[in-house]
Amino acid sequence: MESKSFIDKITENKFTVDVVKEILYYCKNKLDPDNVDVKFDISKGKMISEDINTTISFNIDKSMPNLYLLKKGMFEKEYNDEEEEVLVDKVKEIATYIQDNHVDEVREILLTSVLPGADRVVFPIKEINILGVEVFDVEDMEMSQTHTLKVHKLVRKDQMGVSPSGISPILLQEHNDTGEDVNDIIKRYKSKNDPRFTSVTHADWTRYLFDFYLVLWADYSPNNREAIENAIKGSN
Repeated sequence: MESKSFIDKITENKFTVDVVKEILYYCKNKLDPDNVDVKFDISKGKMISEDINTTISFNIDKSMPNLYLLKKGMFEKEYNDEEEEVLVDKVKEIATYIQDNHVDEVREILLTSVLPGADRVVFPIKEINILGVEVFDVEDMEMSQTHTLKVHKLVRKDQMGVSPSGISPILLQEHNDTGEDVNDIIKRYKSKNDPRFTSVTHADWTRYLFDFYLVLWADYSPNNREAIENAIKGSN
């Protein structure tokens, strides 16, 4: 029996449902709050814009078999126009399915990640619009392509105003060429008493590029006093 193609698999009835289950499970149980990017402005208690103000991002691994299949399949080859249309429609369908069936769960995820400890009567996140889902495959990229490198320095009083320069390019180049850990590179240069590394303590990576993005608009505006009072009365 001939095995199903990638396109056949993602057009099966349960595929979208299973993908959304994996997305929500990850967001409820494993999501790093730092991977929820929120930018919004409130004026006089109301949201100013209904543009994108929240992005949830994470990497897709094999513990999410359907999402992993989608990630790998989307970029494994060149598709014809008809197949490309199927892919585009499938990604749109995933976003629509979340909007139509799981907004309450997304609200709980946002309350936990964005407004932990906030009174839900005051900040109910009354409205959420799922604006899109984006899927990439960055699994095989170099760390320097998916992360930014921050070099930490300890500057003494007699060194104020004197900052070692050119450290990040050295670390990135040697890491890319050899795979050596950036902090081991720092130790090696310091052991040689390289003056450029005298005040360098360590370096760390911050991820900025992920496999998966859920893009949305959420109403983070607080309830007005009347709504709060009514909610309190209703709970008594």
